[in-house]
Amino acid sequence: MNIFTFVKISVVIAGIIETSLAAPKNFNGEYAELLPSNNKSSNGQSFKFDSLTSKIIGGQDAYAGEFPWQVSIQLDEDSRSSFPICGGTIISPTEILTAAHCLFYGINDPIPLSSLTVVAGAHSVFNPDGSEQIVGISSKTVHSDFDLSNYNNDIALLRLSSSLTYNSRVNSIKITEDNIIIGSCIAIGWGNIRNDGGVEYPEVLQKVSLDIVERNLCKEAYDSYNEVTEGMLCASRQGKGTCLGDSGSGFICTNNAGEKYLAGIVSWGVEPCAVDESLPSVFTNIIYYSSWIGKNSYGSY
Repeated sequence: MNIFTFVKISVVIAGIIETSLAAPKNFNGEYAELLPSNNKSSNGQSFKFDSLTSKIIGGQDAYAGEFPWQVSIQLDEDSRSSFPICGGTIISPTEILTAAHCLFYGINDPIPLSSLTVVAGAHSVFNPDGSEQIVGISSKTVHSDFDLSNYNNDIALLRLSSSLTYNSRVNSIKITEDNIIIGSCIAIGWGNIRNDGGVEYPEVLQKVSLDIVERNLCKEAYDSYNEVTEGMLCASRQGKGTCLGDSGSGFICTNNAGEKYLAGIVSWGVEPCAVDESLPSVFTNIIYYSSWIGKNSYGSY
């Protein structure tokens, strides 16, 4: 019997911040009810999408400002409190790339943009240090062929209501120009750091180095779970990976000139996270969507 659960890697953080991040009532306990939960794999085994996901597994603390393009996308419960649900990546002062599934409660149930804010410059999403820039979202473009049932075309562009001010803690990153990505790259996020069924969120942004997995091997590994398409990129390392809450965050590679670039967006995987190295973390493959990004973005990236 298959003991793994197919999950998207977004998160709803419920009641873990003492006063400022209380969870709304409809996110109290039964997270899976907000998303499709009765899907079947190709061999008839059940898997589900779960909105409660966590953090980088097996990683380490990033230092403040190490990834200045990383943002936290937060869901506002009311005018006084909000909580993080996903990450995102700055590609221009007014534009954020993220996973499309981060913008939906469930199929045909989008989260209103008025309920979302973007927090740039954060090191800890729980303990602000004054470096944060908090902005609203004026519009979004979700890939027209995004499919929440299988996470194909899991990419979206957010346009901010005001420009970010670049500094040592807030800046953009270029997208990949490499058609073939090999070696190791770094996944980042504020998701759950436990893979034993428990939930624990990091004090600060986490990073973990993962090895690129050939798509054919990834397709074989996930044959009974979900289709791995050309629009997806896979990476793994024993005991390390992405998990619930990391969705939308960047997968960062370095070119021969030592320049960092965005190669992927955290998308989906299986739970428990990073237990089986043969079941990699799956990312949206940025190079596959470079034309889509160029067509839909205002700024240069």
